[in-house]
Amino acid sequence: MLKSFIRSPFFYFLFTFFLFYENTWGQIFIRPLEYDPSRGLNKSARVAAINDTLSLPFFEDFSQNMTGTPDLSRWEAGSGTYISQDYAMNPPSVKVATFDGLNAEGMPYNFALPTAEGKTDDLTSRPINLSSLTPADSVMMSFYWQNSGFGDPSENRIDSIKLEFKNAEDKWKSVWSNRPPIADKSNFFQKIIPLKDSSFFHAGFQFRFTSYGRQSGSFDIWNIDYIILDANRTQSDTLYADAAPITLPTSLLKDYQSMPVNQFVAGGGSAKAASSNVRVHNMGITRTPTYTSYAIDKTTEDLLQERDLQGALIGPFTQATIAWDLDDINITETSEPVYINQCFAIHAKDTIENGIDFRVNDSICRSTALSDYYAYDDGSAEFYVGSNSAGSRFALKFGLTQPDTITDIDIYIPRVGISFDKQPLTLIVWKSLSPGTNNEEIITSQEIIIEYTGLNSYFRHHLANPALLTDSFYVGYRQSFGNTYQLGIGFDKNNDNQDKMYVNLGNVWEHFDRVAGTIMIRPVFGKGFPVGNKPPVQELEANVFPNPSTGIINIFGKISKATLFDLSGRAMAEQLYDNYTFSENKMDISHLNNGLYLLHLTDGNALTVKKVLLNK
Repeated sequence: MLKSFIRSPFFYFLFTFFLFYENTWGQIFIRPLEYDPSRGLNKSARVAAINDTLSLPFFEDFSQNMTGTPDLSRWEAGSGTYISQDYAMNPPSVKVATFDGLNAEGMPYNFALPTAEGKTDDLTSRPINLSSLTPADSVMMSFYWQNSGFGDPSENRIDSIKLEFKNAEDKWKSVWSNRPPIADKSNFFQKIIPLKDSSFFHAGFQFRFTSYGRQSGSFDIWNIDYIILDANRTQSDTLYADAAPITLPTSLLKDYQSMPVNQFVAGGGSAKAASSNVRVHNMGITRTPTYTSYAIDKTTEDLLQERDLQGALIGPFTQATIAWDLDDINITETSEPVYINQCFAIHAKDTIENGIDFRVNDSICRSTALSDYYAYDDGSAEFYVGSNSAGSRFALKFGLTQPDTITDIDIYIPRVGISFDKQPLTLIVWKSLSPGTNNEEIITSQEIIIEYTGLNSYFRHHLANPALLTDSFYVGYRQSFGNTYQLGIGFDKNNDNQDKMYVNLGNVWEHFDRVAGTIMIRPVFGKGFPVGNKPPVQELEANVFPNPSTGIINIFGKISKATLFDLSGRAMAEQLYDNYTFSENKMDISHLNNGLYLLHLTDGNALTVKKVLLNK
């Protein structure tokens, strides 16, 4: 009888309820994700030369990673580390390696026991040939580390991370480790370690980071970034000829991450943010960089804005915020969705120094969808939030610029704990609710059947009774189950909208002020727009302007070669580029006759084709 009770879902959730008491306020909980199936879907496609031995220098800042899994040209396959910008706060450059309790497939290392602790992720370099070097060559390894960031902090007795080097006897030797308590969870710290042991200098040297903690989900987060292994270094060699953006450009929109295009246009500019900004980090000598920002319509390839920006003096290990106005970005088309790329490039005279190309992280882009839905979140959940109270309600406030009809509701319910697949849930649109009371005015409601999708993938529920809305409104849900059955909704910790979130545990409405972030639910308006939470992305991000051209075209993108063909398929011009910058690729076609051409752009792997009209 006791064994049956211990194995029951009731015991599991009763146990986890008390296990997570530190993140539970009354009947509300917020917890790290316990599954991330997308991590197993984006493995590196690199097959050739995976057994190659590397040589110095070794440099990795993860900024060019597009898959979420470590690059197999530098790292061994099978690592459970996750490459993203979601969990890091104040990184050296965008994207880091995140260590947690999920494996390479995005599943818990220990599914059966929520309290299980032990080894979690590891990140192992490919072999590096150090056979021609000795301790006298002053080989040192530096890296940045952080505990927690936006993720779950490491706090238990086993939580730790360590660095090991492989010696000539094929044995791993620990050279650095760290464990809680760590007071500062929002900044990165740099560590530099010399290779003093002669047994490390062999043809198959490797290093690896390994984390330890709770094995049942995305718990006990550690972040690693900006790894350099090279010779002729000193313990004070911690300045680098590198300045890089560390955040995406802030949203084009004043209040949202996305909104319906007709609502944006009807606002006459009121929905647009006054300015956008990017934080940059200087890791070298004091300098005064310049910057360029662009805004480009991804569909028409029209250049909507270009700004050359001057920056202030930035000292070593200093961050600066670079801002620019958005006054002249205007959208008048309302019949189709509009996707706008905001791009930013830093010009700090970064170069190749001692074999390390510090230019690779000089630019960054973000995309804003003006489609058919409102979104406060960025489409990426770090946690999930919910209540174990039957009848509890969560709501998120929105506002219209003109009357419109709500037709659907998008909601992201991650698969965590006990499955709620095929269970009922009531979606609600409120006209008003009154904090401090139980008063509310419901416009429309609909019972749905919960269906799970992939990570960060919304399920769109069509309303049987679409409702005409005129100004502000609230969208959310009510659950009928409670006690140990805890349904959670995706929670984005990178965008704080506590002032627009409300919760009612059955008796009174109150602001949700427990933790910064936003629940992931989106109202949808109108018909005929693509379904989904992500704007379509081309295989290779590149834009060409001006178009038509009078002879000189600017190519905005990370490209290695541009080839211009006429309509009969003849190659008319070709040019090679360094594949590291967004903003300084040009091509002279002034010697050609007026007409329409096809411009093939490639980065060596992906390809995109742009139509170019020459009109001299």
